[in-house]
Amino acid sequence: MLNKLSLILLGIAVFSLIGVVYEIYIRFNPDNLSFSAIPKNSVSVVSRSALPTKISLPDLEINLPVIAVEIKNNRWPDTLSGVSYLSSSAIPGEVGNSIFYGHDFPRLLGSLYKAKPGQSILVDVSGGARYKYVVEKIINISPNDVSILLPSDQKQLTLYTCTGFLDTRRLAVIAYLQK
Repeated sequence: MLNKLSLILLGIAVFSLIGVVYEIYIRFNPDNLSFSAIPKNSVSVVSRSALPTKISLPDLEINLPVIAVEIKNNRWPDTLSGVSYLSSSAIPGEVGNSIFYGHDFPRLLGSLYKAKPGQSILVDVSGGARYKYVVEKIINISPNDVSILLPSDQKQLTLYTCTGFLDTRRLAVIAYLQK
């Protein structure tokens, strides 16, 4: 009886260790926040005058610095200290789709799943301007669905993070500039 209990406990310990190692791999995998394809954006990365510096969702107590990044060699750079802004997307406040993304860690975008239509997203840009976007919809999509990354003819903000079992899905919040 004692041997069976020891084997069961050993099995649980091994399974738990494998799970922890896999979770660490998933969390720090550089492709974790990427999509399977990169849509063509019409915005040039050159000469960006008013890059975003901070993003806030007051209702969710999210207040994070923004790091401008570029996709190189199909790699979506991310940061562990804030939110990434896809610099080839629209500049906040201008017509187009401004794309932001970050990890679903509790200190980053872990509470993004609580977002609701009507809530505010504030974006500060260099030069001192602040833009207020209002959440229109929240969607849960596959990494193969790049529709949230497409350019827009409106002043749109897309903020997304990973979600689902082993972070295999994307949770996206779509918001539009308040007039």
